[in-house]
Amino acid sequence: MELPSWITSLRAEWRKRRRDALRLGLQGAVSASAFYLLMTWLGLPEVFVGTISAVYILQESSDGTIGSAMGRLSATLVGSLIAIACLFVLPHGYGTAVALFVTMFAMNTIAALKSNWQYGIVAAIALALGSQQNVIEVSIDRGISIGLGAAVGLAVALFIWPDRAAKRFERHVRHALAALADRLEHAGTATEKGADPLHPGHEARYQEAVRLAAEAKDVMRIAPARDAEERLKHLRRLHNSIVILDRTLEGATASPLQGDEDFLRQEVGKVVEAIRALAAGALEELPQLADPAGMREGDREATLRFGMRELNLELRKLAGERRA
Repeated sequence: MELPSWITSLRAEWRKRRRDALRLGLQGAVSASAFYLLMTWLGLPEVFVGTISAVYILQESSDGTIGSAMGRLSATLVGSLIAIACLFVLPHGYGTAVALFVTMFAMNTIAALKSNWQYGIVAAIALALGSQQNVIEVSIDRGISIGLGAAVGLAVALFIWPDRAAKRFERHVRHALAALADRLEHAGTATEKGADPLHPGHEARYQEAVRLAAEAKDVMRIAPARDAEERLKHLRRLHNSIVILDRTLEGATASPLQGDEDFLRQEVGKVVEAIRALAAGALEELPQLADPAGMREGDREATLRFGMRELNLELRKLAGERRA
């Protein structure tokens, strides 16, 4: 029996992201339970908003959680002050409705510009719905709960299955390189068989890995990776060089190249080997790539020479930066 498309899609996504899903699931469970036990032990109220805080700040990396905690605590303070001001200034009976209107307008506007301020909306609502008779008491209780929740969530992110952004960056760069090697290897074998050298699955894997690597780079706070921006730049240039080879090899299926086919096949194999070695961190195995200057002249041959030279250059730069 064929499964519904949404189940098939969910299974595919789970296979790709099960590590992150399991880690965030575990961290969320530990954060919520630990916070509840802490609040029970201290005998403090407002467990609900604090539990949301403990779970909501968790991000895919420890660095991201630190940034999330800082941004959301700032947003909580601003949202709380707006709500308290409205409840104090406005007459009894109208304060709650107007406080909700003003705080939601302000916090949603800010959150549209700074996404990590979205949690301030939760704090603002929690305080705006508080009683006008004991607004200070409610504000203090909920503020303490939110702060403790953020602290618990941060501690869990740092000590329970932590995953630093720098390590995530390295992992996704390796995945991107592996996808490029698979793409180039497929292009070489497909050309020999007269098939289409472009495999869309390899391109999708590469784009997803680069996107995740860029996200990890942007949130690095703990031991940032050296020259992460430069490495991404060279990785993208390496991809562009492979695209050039793809397009040239694609034309070769309809019209044979004038150059040395054996030379080209050997060099493409060496490039694939080099990219795989770089992805595995085996830098000492990076082969010396020849300059295809011996190929006879022609438009497509000139393009191939350019693509191979660019591949050689970007591989050397990526390998050099990885060693540094």
